[in-house]
Amino acid sequence: MAGNSATLSVLWISMYFILNLFVTLTSKHVQSYMQSAWLLAASHAIFTFTITSLLSWLGVYTSKSDELGRKERDGRDGHDDEEDGRRDRHESGRNLREHLLNNLYILPPFSLLYTLNIVISNWTLGLVSLTMHQTIRAVVPAMTVLLSITILGRTWREYSPGVYGAITLTICGVILAINTAPSTSNTTLSTTNAFGFAWTMFGAILAVAKTIASNHLQQPPRRNSWGLGLPSSVLVRYCSLCSLIITTVVASWNGELKALLPTILSTLSWTQLPWVWFWFSNALATSFLNIASFEANKRCGPLSMGVASNLKQVVILLLDLSLAKQAVRIGHADVAPTGPGGGFILGSLMTMIGGMWYAFARADMDGRRRQHSTDNKG
Repeated sequence: MAGNSATLSVLWISMYFILNLFVTLTSKHVQSYMQSAWLLAASHAIFTFTITSLLSWLGVYTSKSDELGRKERDGRDGHDDEEDGRRDRHESGRNLREHLLNNLYILPPFSLLYTLNIVISNWTLGLVSLTMHQTIRAVVPAMTVLLSITILGRTWREYSPGVYGAITLTICGVILAINTAPSTSNTTLSTTNAFGFAWTMFGAILAVAKTIASNHLQQPPRRNSWGLGLPSSVLVRYCSLCSLIITTVVASWNGELKALLPTILSTLSWTQLPWVWFWFSNALATSFLNIASFEANKRCGPLSMGVASNLKQVVILLLDLSLAKQAVRIGHADVAPTGPGGGFILGSLMTMIGGMWYAFARADMDGRRRQHSTDNKG
Protein backbone atom coordinates (compact mmCIF):
# COMPACT_ATOMS: atom_id res chain seq x y z
CA MET A 1 0.00 0.00 0.00
CA ALA A 2 2.81 2.40 0.88
CA GLY A 3 4.55 1.67 -2.42
CA ASN A 4 1.39 2.33 -4.41
CA SER A 5 0.82 5.60 -2.52
CA ALA A 6 4.40 6.72 -3.21
CA THR A 7 4.00 5.94 -6.91
CA LEU A 8 0.80 7.98 -7.10
CA SER A 9 2.47 10.86 -5.27
CA VAL A 10 5.33 10.91 -7.79
CA LEU A 11 2.84 10.71 -10.66
CA TRP A 12 0.74 13.64 -9.44
CA ILE A 13 3.64 15.94 -8.59
CA SER A 14 5.25 15.13 -11.97
CA MET A 15 1.98 16.03 -13.70
CA TYR A 16 1.86 19.25 -11.69
CA PHE A 17 5.45 20.07 -12.69
CA ILE A 18 4.87 19.52 -16.43
CA LEU A 19 1.55 21.41 -16.52
CA ASN A 20 3.06 24.25 -14.49
CA LEU A 21 5.83 24.60 -17.06
CA PHE A 22 3.35 24.70 -19.94
CA VAL A 23 1.04 27.22 -18.24
CA THR A 24 3.97 29.50 -17.36
CA LEU A 25 5.28 29.52 -20.93
CA THR A 26 1.88 30.08 -22.58
CA SER A 27 0.91 32.76 -20.06
CA LYS A 28 3.64 35.01 -21.48
CA HIS A 29 1.87 35.06 -24.86
CA VAL A 30 -1.61 35.47 -23.38
CA GLN A 31 -0.63 38.34 -21.06
CA SER A 32 0.99 40.25 -23.93
CA TYR A 33 -2.46 40.57 -25.57
CA MET A 34 -4.86 40.35 -22.62
CA GLN A 35 -3.90 42.97 -20.03
CA SER A 36 -6.77 42.06 -17.69
CA ALA A 37 -5.78 40.21 -14.53
CA TRP A 38 -9.34 39.62 -13.30
CA LEU A 39 -10.70 38.45 -16.66
CA LEU A 40 -7.74 36.12 -17.14
CA ALA A 41 -8.46 34.59 -13.74
CA ALA A 42 -12.16 34.36 -14.66
CA SER A 43 -11.37 32.48 -17.87
CA HIS A 44 -9.27 30.01 -15.91
CA ALA A 45 -12.12 29.58 -13.42
CA ILE A 46 -14.65 28.88 -16.21
CA PHE A 47 -12.52 26.14 -17.71
CA THR A 48 -11.71 24.65 -14.31
CA PHE A 49 -15.35 24.57 -13.22
CA THR A 50 -16.38 22.99 -16.54
CA ILE A 51 -13.75 20.25 -16.36
CA THR A 52 -14.39 19.41 -12.70
CA SER A 53 -18.18 19.44 -13.26
CA LEU A 54 -17.71 16.98 -16.12
CA LEU A 55 -15.62 14.74 -13.87
CA SER A 56 -18.28 14.95 -11.17
CA TRP A 57 -21.06 14.12 -13.66
CA LEU A 58 -19.08 11.07 -14.79
CA GLY A 59 -18.55 10.02 -11.18
CA VAL A 60 -14.77 10.40 -11.47
CA TYR A 61 -12.92 11.78 -8.44
CA THR A 62 -9.18 12.21 -8.01
CA SER A 63 -9.34 10.58 -4.58
CA LYS A 64 -11.80 9.78 -1.84
CA SER A 65 -11.41 10.20 1.87
CA ASP A 66 -12.12 7.38 4.26
CA GLU A 67 -15.06 9.24 5.75
CA LEU A 68 -16.85 9.69 2.43
CA GLY A 69 -15.98 6.30 1.01
CA ARG A 70 -16.49 4.01 3.98
CA LYS A 71 -20.16 3.39 3.34
CA GLU A 72 -19.49 2.36 -0.23
CA ARG A 73 -16.85 -0.18 0.84
CA ASP A 74 -18.72 -1.82 3.71
CA GLY A 75 -20.40 -5.04 2.69
CA ARG A 76 -19.16 -5.05 -0.90
CA ASP A 77 -17.95 -8.32 -2.41
CA GLY A 78 -16.03 -6.78 -5.33
CA HIS A 79 -18.52 -8.02 -7.99
CA ASP A 80 -21.10 -5.23 -8.08
CA ASP A 81 -23.12 -4.90 -11.23
CA GLU A 82 -23.78 -1.71 -13.20
CA GLU A 83 -26.93 -0.85 -11.26
CA ASP A 84 -25.05 -1.00 -7.97
CA GLY A 85 -22.32 1.19 -9.46
CA ARG A 86 -24.83 3.88 -10.44
CA ARG A 87 -26.41 3.73 -6.99
CA ASP A 88 -23.00 4.07 -5.35
CA ARG A 89 -22.14 7.12 -7.47
CA HIS A 90 -25.48 8.72 -6.62
CA GLU A 91 -24.98 8.06 -2.90
CA SER A 92 -21.42 9.37 -3.07
CA GLY A 93 -22.61 12.55 -4.78
CA ARG A 94 -25.31 13.03 -2.15
CA ASN A 95 -22.79 12.55 0.64
CA LEU A 96 -20.50 15.13 -0.96
CA ARG A 97 -23.32 17.69 -1.25
CA GLU A 98 -24.25 17.18 2.40
CA HIS A 99 -20.59 17.46 3.36
CA LEU A 100 -20.24 20.75 1.47
CA LEU A 101 -23.38 22.20 3.07
CA ASN A 102 -22.15 21.25 6.53
CA ASN A 103 -18.86 23.08 5.96
CA LEU A 104 -20.00 26.30 4.31
CA TYR A 105 -18.47 28.29 7.16
CA ILE A 106 -14.93 27.50 6.01
CA LEU A 107 -15.18 27.02 2.24
CA PRO A 108 -16.09 30.63 1.22
CA PRO A 109 -13.11 32.18 3.08
CA PHE A 110 -10.80 29.62 1.51
CA SER A 111 -12.27 30.33 -1.93
CA LEU A 112 -11.61 34.04 -1.41
CA LEU A 113 -8.00 33.23 -0.47
CA TYR A 114 -7.75 31.00 -3.55
CA THR A 115 -9.01 33.80 -5.83
CA LEU A 116 -6.88 36.56 -4.30
CA ASN A 117 -3.79 34.39 -4.70
CA ILE A 118 -4.42 34.00 -8.44
CA VAL A 119 -5.17 37.67 -9.09
CA ILE A 120 -2.36 39.13 -6.99
CA SER A 121 0.11 36.70 -8.53
CA ASN A 122 -0.85 37.89 -12.04
CA TRP A 123 -0.95 41.55 -11.01
CA THR A 124 2.43 41.69 -9.25
CA LEU A 125 4.21 40.45 -12.39
CA GLY A 126 3.98 44.03 -13.67
CA LEU A 127 4.98 45.73 -10.40
CA VAL A 128 8.54 44.46 -10.04
CA SER A 129 11.30 43.18 -12.26
CA LEU A 130 11.12 39.54 -13.26
CA THR A 131 14.33 38.87 -11.33
CA MET A 132 12.87 40.27 -8.10
CA HIS A 133 9.58 38.41 -8.59
CA GLN A 134 11.38 35.10 -9.08
CA THR A 135 13.74 35.76 -6.16
CA ILE A 136 10.86 36.34 -3.77
CA ARG A 137 9.08 33.23 -5.03
CA ALA A 138 12.29 31.24 -4.53
CA VAL A 139 12.04 31.59 -0.74
CA VAL A 140 8.55 30.01 -0.65
CA PRO A 141 9.86 26.75 0.92
CA ALA A 142 11.36 28.75 3.81
CA MET A 143 8.08 30.69 4.18
CA THR A 144 6.22 27.37 4.28
CA VAL A 145 8.33 26.15 7.19
CA LEU A 146 8.00 29.47 9.07
CA LEU A 147 4.21 29.65 8.64
CA SER A 148 3.83 26.00 9.67
CA ILE A 149 5.73 26.75 12.88
CA THR A 150 4.13 30.11 13.73
CA ILE A 151 0.52 29.39 12.71
CA LEU A 152 0.12 25.61 13.00
CA GLY A 153 2.24 25.31 16.13
CA ARG A 154 4.70 22.81 14.70
CA THR A 155 8.28 22.52 15.97
CA TRP A 156 11.61 22.85 14.19
CA ARG A 157 12.07 19.12 14.66
CA GLU A 158 9.10 18.43 12.37
CA TYR A 159 11.56 18.09 9.49
CA SER A 160 14.87 16.25 9.38
CA PRO A 161 18.25 18.02 8.98
CA GLY A 162 18.43 16.57 5.46
CA VAL A 163 15.20 18.35 4.48
CA TYR A 164 16.46 21.67 5.85
CA GLY A 165 19.74 21.26 3.99
CA ALA A 166 17.95 20.37 0.75
CA ILE A 167 15.56 23.34 0.76
CA THR A 168 18.44 25.69 1.65
CA LEU A 169 20.41 24.39 -1.33
CA THR A 170 17.45 24.79 -3.71
CA ILE A 171 16.69 28.33 -2.51
CA CYS A 172 20.31 29.47 -2.83
CA GLY A 173 20.62 27.73 -6.18
CA VAL A 174 17.53 29.38 -7.64
CA ILE A 175 18.52 32.84 -6.41
CA LEU A 176 22.02 32.42 -7.85
CA ALA A 177 20.69 31.16 -11.19
CA ILE A 178 18.12 33.97 -11.42
CA ASN A 179 20.56 36.78 -10.70
CA THR A 180 23.28 35.46 -13.04
CA ALA A 181 21.01 34.32 -15.89
CA PRO A 182 21.86 35.75 -19.34
CA SER A 183 19.49 38.54 -20.35
CA THR A 184 17.06 37.83 -23.18
CA SER A 185 14.30 39.80 -24.85
CA ASN A 186 11.83 38.14 -22.46
CA THR A 187 13.51 39.39 -19.30
CA THR A 188 13.30 43.16 -19.85
CA LEU A 189 10.52 44.15 -17.47
CA SER A 190 9.70 46.97 -15.10
CA THR A 191 11.95 48.15 -12.31
CA THR A 192 11.37 47.37 -8.64
CA ASN A 193 10.10 49.81 -6.01
CA ALA A 194 8.99 49.48 -2.39
CA PHE A 195 5.31 49.30 -3.33
CA GLY A 196 5.85 46.48 -5.79
CA PHE A 197 8.19 44.63 -3.43
CA ALA A 198 5.65 44.75 -0.60
CA TRP A 199 2.79 43.46 -2.77
CA THR A 200 4.95 40.72 -4.29
CA MET A 201 6.02 39.58 -0.83
CA PHE A 202 2.37 39.64 0.28
CA GLY A 203 1.44 37.57 -2.78
CA ALA A 204 4.08 34.98 -1.89
CA ILE A 205 2.73 34.74 1.66
CA LEU A 206 -0.79 34.32 0.27
CA ALA A 207 0.43 31.52 -1.99
CA VAL A 208 1.99 29.70 0.96
CA ALA A 209 -1.14 30.19 3.10
CA LYS A 210 -3.33 28.85 0.28
CA THR A 211 -1.12 25.80 -0.19
CA ILE A 212 -1.09 24.99 3.53
CA ALA A 213 -4.84 25.53 3.87
CA SER A 214 -5.70 23.40 0.83
CA ASN A 215 -3.54 20.57 2.17
CA HIS A 216 -5.34 20.64 5.52
CA LEU A 217 -8.83 20.89 4.03
CA GLN A 218 -8.27 17.71 2.00
CA GLN A 219 -7.14 15.64 4.99
CA PRO A 220 -9.60 13.51 7.02
CA PRO A 221 -11.04 15.32 10.08
CA ARG A 222 -9.28 12.90 12.42
CA ARG A 223 -5.88 14.26 11.30
CA ASN A 224 -6.46 17.95 11.98
CA SER A 225 -9.19 20.37 13.00
CA TRP A 226 -9.42 21.89 9.49
CA GLY A 227 -9.81 18.57 7.71
CA LEU A 228 -12.91 18.14 5.55
CA GLY A 229 -11.83 14.97 3.75
CA LEU A 230 -12.91 16.29 0.34
CA PRO A 231 -11.62 14.86 -2.95
CA SER A 232 -9.30 17.32 -4.68
CA SER A 233 -11.51 17.68 -7.76
CA VAL A 234 -14.52 18.57 -5.58
CA LEU A 235 -12.63 21.22 -3.63
CA VAL A 236 -11.24 22.70 -6.87
CA ARG A 237 -14.74 22.75 -8.37
CA TYR A 238 -16.16 24.66 -5.42
CA CYS A 239 -13.28 27.14 -5.38
CA SER A 240 -13.42 27.72 -9.14
CA LEU A 241 -17.14 28.53 -8.96
CA CYS A 242 -16.59 31.09 -6.20
CA SER A 243 -13.56 32.42 -8.09
CA LEU A 244 -15.64 32.82 -11.25
CA ILE A 245 -18.30 34.84 -9.43
CA ILE A 246 -15.79 37.10 -7.65
CA THR A 247 -13.55 37.75 -10.68
CA THR A 248 -16.49 38.43 -13.02
CA VAL A 249 -18.05 40.94 -10.61
CA VAL A 250 -14.74 42.78 -10.10
CA ALA A 251 -13.93 42.71 -13.84
CA SER A 252 -17.32 44.29 -14.54
CA TRP A 253 -16.78 46.91 -11.84
CA ASN A 254 -13.29 48.01 -12.94
CA GLY A 255 -14.10 48.13 -16.67
CA GLU A 256 -12.20 45.06 -17.86
CA LEU A 257 -15.38 43.35 -19.03
CA LYS A 258 -16.46 46.41 -21.02
CA ALA A 259 -13.09 46.63 -22.75
CA LEU A 260 -13.01 42.92 -23.61
CA LEU A 261 -14.94 43.07 -26.90
CA PRO A 262 -12.86 45.90 -28.46
CA THR A 263 -9.70 44.01 -27.46
CA ILE A 264 -10.91 40.83 -29.14
CA LEU A 265 -12.02 42.64 -32.30
CA SER A 266 -8.70 44.48 -32.57
CA THR A 267 -6.73 41.20 -32.45
CA LEU A 268 -8.90 39.06 -34.74
CA SER A 269 -6.54 39.25 -37.70
CA TRP A 270 -4.78 36.33 -39.34
CA THR A 271 -1.42 37.52 -38.04
CA GLN A 272 -2.61 37.82 -34.43
CA LEU A 273 -5.09 34.92 -34.33
CA PRO A 274 -2.63 32.42 -32.72
CA TRP A 275 -2.90 34.22 -29.37
CA VAL A 276 -6.51 32.96 -29.11
CA TRP A 277 -5.24 29.39 -29.36
CA PHE A 278 -2.56 30.19 -26.79
CA TRP A 279 -5.30 31.49 -24.49
CA PHE A 280 -7.48 28.40 -25.07
CA SER A 281 -4.63 25.96 -24.44
CA ASN A 282 -3.48 28.02 -21.45
CA ALA A 283 -6.94 28.01 -19.85
CA LEU A 284 -7.46 24.30 -20.53
CA ALA A 285 -4.05 23.40 -19.11
CA THR A 286 -4.70 25.62 -16.10
CA SER A 287 -7.85 23.66 -15.25
CA PHE A 288 -5.90 20.40 -15.17
CA LEU A 289 -3.05 22.15 -13.35
CA ASN A 290 -5.43 23.20 -10.57
CA ILE A 291 -6.58 19.60 -10.10
CA ALA A 292 -3.03 18.23 -10.22
CA SER A 293 -1.83 20.95 -7.85
CA PHE A 294 -4.44 20.16 -5.19
CA GLU A 295 -3.98 16.40 -5.49
CA ALA A 296 -0.16 16.62 -5.41
CA ASN A 297 -0.39 18.98 -2.43
CA LYS A 298 -2.67 16.53 -0.63
CA ARG A 299 -0.30 13.61 -1.20
CA CYS A 300 3.11 15.31 -0.97
CA GLY A 301 2.55 18.33 1.28
CA PRO A 302 3.05 22.10 0.92
CA LEU A 303 6.83 21.99 1.32
CA SER A 304 7.23 19.55 -1.57
CA MET A 305 5.16 21.88 -3.74
CA GLY A 306 7.50 24.76 -2.92
CA VAL A 307 10.57 22.71 -3.86
CA ALA A 308 8.91 21.65 -7.13
CA SER A 309 8.21 25.31 -7.93
CA ASN A 310 11.88 26.16 -7.45
CA LEU A 311 12.89 23.38 -9.82
CA LYS A 312 10.38 24.77 -12.32
CA GLN A 313 11.95 28.23 -12.12
CA VAL A 314 15.35 26.90 -13.17
CA VAL A 315 13.87 24.87 -16.02
CA ILE A 316 12.00 27.99 -17.20
CA LEU A 317 15.27 29.95 -17.25
CA LEU A 318 16.93 27.22 -19.31
CA LEU A 319 14.01 27.07 -21.74
CA ASP A 320 13.92 30.86 -22.03
CA LEU A 321 17.60 30.92 -22.95
CA SER A 322 17.13 28.10 -25.46
CA LEU A 323 14.12 29.81 -27.09
CA ALA A 324 16.02 33.11 -27.34
CA LYS A 325 18.90 31.41 -29.14
CA GLN A 326 16.44 29.64 -31.44
CA ALA A 327 14.79 32.99 -32.29
CA VAL A 328 18.17 34.41 -33.35
CA ARG A 329 18.92 31.32 -35.42
CA ILE A 330 15.71 31.60 -37.46
CA GLY A 331 15.94 35.40 -37.78
CA HIS A 332 13.19 36.50 -35.36
CA ALA A 333 15.64 38.38 -33.14
CA ASP A 334 18.58 40.65 -33.86
CA VAL A 335 20.77 40.28 -30.77
CA ALA A 336 21.89 36.88 -29.55
CA PRO A 337 21.83 36.31 -25.79
CA THR A 338 25.13 35.75 -24.05
CA GLY A 339 26.02 32.21 -23.09
CA PRO A 340 25.33 30.91 -19.59
CA GLY A 341 28.04 31.95 -17.14
CA GLY A 342 29.56 29.99 -14.30
CA GLY A 343 27.14 31.44 -11.73
CA PHE A 344 24.09 30.42 -13.74
CA ILE A 345 25.41 26.88 -14.30
CA LEU A 346 26.36 26.52 -10.62
CA GLY A 347 22.97 27.81 -9.46
CA SER A 348 21.12 25.43 -11.78
CA LEU A 349 23.18 22.46 -10.56
CA MET A 350 22.65 23.46 -6.92
CA THR A 351 18.89 23.57 -7.47
CA MET A 352 18.75 20.20 -9.23
CA ILE A 353 20.97 18.51 -6.63
CA GLY A 354 18.92 20.11 -3.86
CA GLY A 355 15.72 18.78 -5.42
CA MET A 356 17.09 15.23 -5.59
CA TRP A 357 18.45 15.54 -2.05
CA TYR A 358 15.03 16.68 -0.85
CA ALA A 359 13.30 13.71 -2.51
CA PHE A 360 15.57 11.21 -0.74
CA ALA A 361 15.47 13.08 2.59
CA ARG A 362 11.68 13.35 2.50
CA ALA A 363 11.26 9.68 1.60
CA ASP A 364 13.56 8.70 4.48
CA MET A 365 11.67 10.98 6.89
CA ASP A 366 8.28 9.59 5.84
CA GLY A 367 9.60 6.03 6.17
CA ARG A 368 10.77 6.73 9.72
CA ARG A 369 7.37 8.19 10.59
CA ARG A 370 5.55 5.13 9.27
CA GLN A 371 7.91 2.84 11.17
CA HIS A 372 7.41 4.86 14.35
CA SER A 373 3.62 4.71 13.90
CA THR A 374 3.76 0.94 13.36
CA ASP A 375 5.92 0.44 16.46
CA ASN A 376 3.49 2.48 18.57
CA LYS A 377 0.52 0.44 17.36
CA GLY A 378 2.42 -2.76 18.06
